[in-house]
Amino acid sequence: MANPRFILRFKGKDTTLPEAQVTRLKAVPGVRVVDRTGRMLLVESPSASKLKGLIDPAQWLVQAEQKLTRPDPRPRVKKSPPKALPAKTPLTRTPPAKRPRRKSV
Repeated sequence: MANPRFILRFKGKDTTLPEAQVTRLKAVPGVRVVDRTGRMLLVESPSASKLKGLIDPAQWLVQAEQKLTRPDPRPRVKKSPPKALPAKTPLTRTPPAKRPRRKSV
């Protein structure tokens, strides 16, 4: 089974990751850098405490990866609708009342 994944977010003032710390993480057995972006690393490690011991906690934020499931874009009907009720007598519309015509003068 794979180790849990953690996101390491760099909070330092630099805009790039400190390569010395990234290299130190890669060298540790049991820790694997899965992905990397400008200021974040996705890391597989047996525990978060192991990661926190390798990095400067003032410059890095360690958070467990959260996986979300996508909602079903086409939800299915769980049960069929109830049978139709018996038909009622149709409603009849009464015609509007006729107005008396005005006589022309």
